[in-house]
Amino acid sequence: MARSRYVAISLGVPLGFAGWAVHWQYTLEPRFDTISPGMTEQQVVQILGRPSDVDRCDTPGLKPIDVTFCAEGYIYASPFGPFYPEFPVVWFDHSIKRIDKYAFK
Repeated sequence: MARSRYVAISLGVPLGFAGWAVHWQYTLEPRFDTISPGMTEQQVVQILGRPSDVDRCDTPGLKPIDVTFCAEGYIYASPFGPFYPEFPVVWFDHSIKRIDKYAFK
């Protein structure tokens, strides 16, 4: 009995994570496409969830086109990490309104 419980848990946890990761990856792009200029930080988080990281606008390789009004960027990393390096970024101005977005691939 204990052995079958151990097997079920040892298979269930990785399969559950894999299922969640695939679902998250395939639903992120359509949700990301709904983000429009002027949306607040709360609206973006409601649609995309909490970001993987919050970064300044001067990070090399992750800069928006115009950094003049940029205050911070919300980075949403792929759960597949280095195997599928895709991470959408949403940048906000000082009044926490969306000014730009881009999906780095």
